[in-house]
Amino acid sequence: MDQHAIDISRFFELVSGIQIRSRRTIESGLRVRGLTYAQYSALFALAAKNGMSQAELAQALDTDSTTAMVLRTSLEKKGLVARVDDPEDGRVKRIEISAAGKAALQQAGPETRNLHAKTAAYLTESDLKRLLPVLDRLYGFLGELADSNKGSSEPKRLGRPRKDSPKAKTGAKPKAKATAKAKPAAKAAPKAKQAAKAKPKSAAPKAKAKPVRKAK
Repeated sequence: MDQHAIDISRFFELVSGIQIRSRRTIESGLRVRGLTYAQYSALFALAAKNGMSQAELAQALDTDSTTAMVLRTSLEKKGLVARVDDPEDGRVKRIEISAAGKAALQQAGPETRNLHAKTAAYLTESDLKRLLPVLDRLYGFLGELADSNKGSSEPKRLGRPRKDSPKAKTGAKPKAKATAKAKPAAKAAPKAKQAAKAKPKSAAPKAKAKPVRKAK
């Protein structure tokens, strides 16, 4: 492995570690307020763009729809968000942050601000001007890469072909043919016919009586 590949590996290791450690630091303070980092992120996204659908919330959090549903359900149970009907499409539900959700977000704000204030001592303005464009470009590239991989890895849906479809006609297995044709009824053997037509034989003839000799 060349040095460039080693540096890239180290770069991703550091970025992942920064995200994990910063989240852990913020979440320790959020736990006192009854929030998780994921719930805080959802409230923050809804405060920036209120009334998102569940799919839009998943996209804003860079997660899947199932995770967004779990977050929405947990926040809804706490009364921090509510679902309302879409005015243009009644089939769609919009997620709106409630007054209690805004209050919880405001109370949790100092946790992130404290971390950012402490980090400012390590990152100067010149550092940020060099780092942010690179990170923005990499963030967009990885998003496009993830979308392309997701599209290519989705399994094809298999379904039963319709009866009138070409696949149904060509793919159907032919019915098994009879292994042997039914044998015609056996004809009576010629001998049997002759035997049937033959007249019954008469009983054996009686023995003829011997002529009686006349006495001389």
